[in-house]
Amino acid sequence: MVANEKVYKSAHANFAKEWNAKKLLVELEKLNPSFYPVPVKQVQPDKPGMLLRHEKVAQGYLTKHTFVDAYQKCSELIHTANPYGNKSQFDPKNCSKTFFEWHGQIVALLNLHELHLYNDPGIAVCSMNDGGTNQVRVYRFARVDSPTWTEAIT
Repeated sequence: MVANEKVYKSAHANFAKEWNAKKLLVELEKLNPSFYPVPVKQVQPDKPGMLLRHEKVAQGYLTKHTFVDAYQKCSELIHTANPYGNKSQFDPKNCSKTFFEWHGQIVALLNLHELHLYNDPGIAVCSMNDGGTNQVRVYRFARVDSPTWTEAIT
C-alpha cells in the first residue's frame, strides 16, 4: 500500500489513528485482501535442469492471529496501565522467551516471502538475505497471459 501514493494518502488518515491491530488488519484487507506476506522456502527440483520452486511454509511463522496477540501484549508493556482496569495476564518479567519466539516467527515470515502489491496481478518475491549476501532484494514477476509451451510449438 505504501508504494501506491494515492491509496496511501486516502487511507493514511484512518491508519494513523488506528491502534487496534485486529481492526488495522481488517482495514488493510479491505484495500488489498492479499497484503499479508506469504512465507516460502526454496525447494530443489526433482529433475536436473529444472529451476528451484517455492513451497509455502506451513508453520513456525508469524500468523495474522499471532501478530494481533504480539501487538496487544507489546502495547500493554509500553503503555501505562489503567489503574482501575483489569490486570494484564502478560507478565513482563517472564516475557523474554515470548519475545524470542516472536523474533523467530518474524524471521520465518519475512526471510523469503511472496507478496501481492495493491491492484497488481503479478507477484513479488522478497529475500531478506539474498544468496547469503545480507542484502534485501525484491523480484517482481508479471502475470503472463500467453499460450502454454506446447501450444506455442504446434
